Amino acid sequence: MAQLTTSGPQQGVSMPAVDLRQYVGGLVAAEGLRTIADLQVAQRAAGANMSVDVSAGTALFQDDHATGGGFYGYTLATTTNFAVTSAHASLPRIDRVVVKLLDQFLGDASNAISVTVIAGTPTAGATLSNLTGAAAVPSSSLLLANILVPAASSSVTTENIANVSPVLKTVSGATVYHSASAQTVSSSTSLTSVLSQSIPAGVIGANGMVRVTIPADIAVAAAETFLIKISLGGTTLFQSTSGSITTTGNYNGTIGFTIANIGSQAVNYLQGEFPSFGSAMGAVTVGRTTGSAHLLAGDSGGTTTVDTSAAVTLDVSIQHSVSNAGNTYNRRAWAIEIF
Repeated sequence: MAQLTTSGPQQGVSMPAVDLRQYVGGLVAAEGLRTIADLQVAQRAAGANMSVDVSAGTALFQDDHATGGGFYGYTLATTTNFAVTSAHASLPRIDRVVVKLLDQFLGDASNAISVTVIAGTPTAGATLSNLTGAAAVPSSSLLLANILVPAASSSVTTENIANVSPVLKTVSGATVYHSASAQTVSSSTSLTSVLSQSIPAGVIGANGMVRVTIPADIAVAAAETFLIKISLGGTTLFQSTSGSITTTGNYNGTIGFTIANIGSQAVNYLQGEFPSFGSAMGAVTVGRTTGSAHLLAGDSGGTTTVDTSAAVTLDVSIQHSVSNAGNTYNRRAWAIEIF
């Protein structure tokens, strides 16, 4: 891994590998996948068990051995199955799926680059939202996915896998996370996450902006109120509850908002459009919105102080006020763009 021999007019000249990695670093602003389809972690296609499949694909990720180390590349040629440690008898666990790099030239014990599943610590209350007990992501590694391993479980299933790696961000482009998977929340009066995405440290810059779109709809069979909550790094940026929705039927429920860092990675401002499903919603916790008959109209003019120089989780959650099988929130997809 130390050197690369060039060809052509200067054939035989050795180029230090770190120079090549630094060159790639001049083209790429943030690590990630080549496309959203690359290196996706999924339930074992041959039948769910204590393993996961990782799809073929390519990624670039940061060398953390030293400042200015550039970017490593990794390609998995075919979909490959990787084992997951057996579940704890009584406690859930959060495991990490990473691409991990060891470079002997830079002080590691060996040379290796591979997909690795790192078992977390079994912890009461661990979920894909709070990541309690999750193992630290090793240096010079790219986090592909988090896996919830419920207590006493015998298989890893789709609903317990959260792919979290972004698409590569070029110097002039954006970091993108998205999912086309559907989610239905019904008969539940518990706050339920419909988007939870870990954002690596520093990806949102001092004047960076995050743009989020969640196309969805709701069906109302029994009168209810509806709550929407947005948090970043565990801090609530927005939380509001609609007035009573008494007319049964289907309602458009697209959520769209931006979070902007204002001159600092620790000063955040939210603005967006939040569906009220035909009924006025309560006051904004933080942020400004565009008002209309079907949008929350409010302005607190406030900012928050979430430090995005550290890794943070962006979460959007919803809650029904009544338990009724006919009251459903149907998320169709979601997308996050970071500029």
